[in-house]
Amino acid sequence: MRNKRVEFRIVYGVICVITLSFALSCATAEAAQSAPTPAPAPVQAAEPEPAPAVESVAAPAPAAEPEPAPVEVAAVPPPVAVPEEKEEEPLAAASLNGLDLSGAKQYKVRYRDTLSKIARKQYGGKTGAFYFPIIFEASKDVLANQDKIIPGTIITIPDLKKNVTTPEAKAVVKPMLLDAAQLYEKRRVHPKTVAALKKEAAKLTTQ
Repeated sequence: MRNKRVEFRIVYGVICVITLSFALSCATAEAAQSAPTPAPAPVQAAEPEPAPAVESVAAPAPAAEPEPAPVEVAAVPPPVAVPEEKEEEPLAAASLNGLDLSGAKQYKVRYRDTLSKIARKQYGGKTGAFYFPIIFEASKDVLANQDKIIPGTIITIPDLKKNVTTPEAKAVVKPMLLDAAQLYEKRRVHPKTVAALKKEAAKLTTQ
């Protein structure tokens, strides 16, 4: 019986301790709730840091266009004065192999010239070309062949009228025409020229 009482007291003491602990915890909780909550410290807004100053960079000046190099203009040489060709120059009065050379002219042979072409140009008419033998005779100092003349050669052009008007002049010119005709006959060339030379020689006999 005595043991039961002890146990009862122990249990009762435990219950009291538990109750008291509970009461204390509740009182502590209420006190904590009733106590004023400290105001939160004001948060100071951070001042924005100033943006770093941007150093203005001057825009590069436009590159200067290179000036074109001066063009050197070649000096134009002055025109060279070309002396006029004096194709026909009167010669002093003279005679050669019976030909009257008074009033004769000089002529510079050109490319593709022939004695007959020169005679036609100088003496004119249809028959003037067939008096080329007197040009050949007067120019034998520079011509070796009546059919081969070199451009640039200066030949002598006798005055035709002075060599076919008098009997003496005709007697000198006639053999020249016949010699040229005979030369072509031997070569068997230029039959028409041979006939024309003989015809002109005959005229010198009858006139």
